[in-house]
Amino acid sequence: MRTEEECPRPLYFNAELERCDFPENVPECQGGTRPPIGENSTTTTLPPTEEPTIDPSTTTTLSPPPDPLTECGQTIEVGIDLATIEYKLNQTYEAGELCVFVVRVPNHLSMIFVLDSHGINNESDPDAITIISFDQTNLQDPIHLGPANTNSSAFVTGNVAFVVFKSSLNSSLGTGFKLTFAAFGPTFENKAGIDVVFNNETSSPLELPTPEYAGESHNYIVLTDGAKRIDEKSGSFLRLNVSEEFWMPQYCLDYFWVYSFLGESVRNEGLICNDQGDKTVFETTGLFIVLFRRSTERDNSTGNLRWEKVSPESKGINLIF
Repeated sequence: MRTEEECPRPLYFNAELERCDFPENVPECQGGTRPPIGENSTTTTLPPTEEPTIDPSTTTTLSPPPDPLTECGQTIEVGIDLATIEYKLNQTYEAGELCVFVVRVPNHLSMIFVLDSHGINNESDPDAITIISFDQTNLQDPIHLGPANTNSSAFVTGNVAFVVFKSSLNSSLGTGFKLTFAAFGPTFENKAGIDVVFNNETSSPLELPTPEYAGESHNYIVLTDGAKRIDEKSGSFLRLNVSEEFWMPQYCLDYFWVYSFLGESVRNEGLICNDQGDKTVFETTGLFIVLFRRSTERDNSTGNLRWEKVSPESKGINLIF
């Protein structure tokens, strides 16, 4: 059975592997067109045809590509049409940045990311771009782009991805980047969900679900301190307090799953799905990713997230270095 698959730029279809692939792996394609095969191949010139008459009522206007994401905390849903992140492109970034963008593909199982251009400082900010993805609710291995990595493209398994740009606290500073991405691979109807990034404490505490979280869904909440890394030497950190009163907690139908990220790897902080109330406190100098899985529309299945930056002053601690 033959199937038709459209490859997002800059990919070509690899007939041997029967999937989209990078151009360097499909040398027989030139500019997206497969040339005649064989030395004795000939071409046939067809007679000109008349221009068809187009009924305006049957024409379809293609939607323009979405505006590039440029501000920390922005989220987007995409299909096979390309979208871009242009973060401080040709502008100097600051030391200690921790900027997150969220990409969700509702109808595919994977994505492709291409780093089109950047001015990231190789010496002070290696692995500045990290892609953290989830396949439904399953965390995948993070992928790094930018120097000192030689690859400028990456296939990412999953339907939700977090693009994290981080610069070191003593960064020599460089300029930002342009990252192009799109859905990729077979179609699949994923669970719906809401993605949101909080870069301050104004929405804390957050009672869940809110009216937008309707029905069964996989939702992601990202928490940072002003889209900045916290210097461990300062003694400060971001604290997250999680409590819940989920319906039928013994079955974990609804739950929170907490992850933290500081530099290279993602830390699994724990699964929360019992009714012991104000149970768990987490701390990081990076960011939190909280998966909120909702399986029911019951009003008596609720949770609470409370976060704040804790400083030595607020704890009454005097630091001596």
